[in-house]
Amino acid sequence: MGNQFGFYEGVPLHYQDYDYEPDISQQILKNGLKIARALGPNTLLDVNCVHTYFLKPAAIDNYFSPGAGISAHAGSWLYFRLGYSADLTPTWRGHNATLTVRLKF
Repeated sequence: MGNQFGFYEGVPLHYQDYDYEPDISQQILKNGLKIARALGPNTLLDVNCVHTYFLKPAAIDNYFSPGAGISAHAGSWLYFRLGYSADLTPTWRGHNATLTVRLKF
């Protein structure tokens, strides 16, 4: 289980004749849970979900980010993970698939 609080403020940028004043001021709270289970000596299944809350007015109030993955080691030099994650709101859904491969030299 994990919790995170983020405080975000825009910083003005001035360079020669260019002025950029970002109108960013937000506080974000994230609460998450991850569960992992060994499926064998070299294989792991993980499932997670994070709930994100915007504490100041935003386009949406909150969203959920579920995810899952299966990972495995082949000896001490090769690791891979196949994963899925999403961002889910009442009006929008984004889905993502990932393949991670790590080689140890």
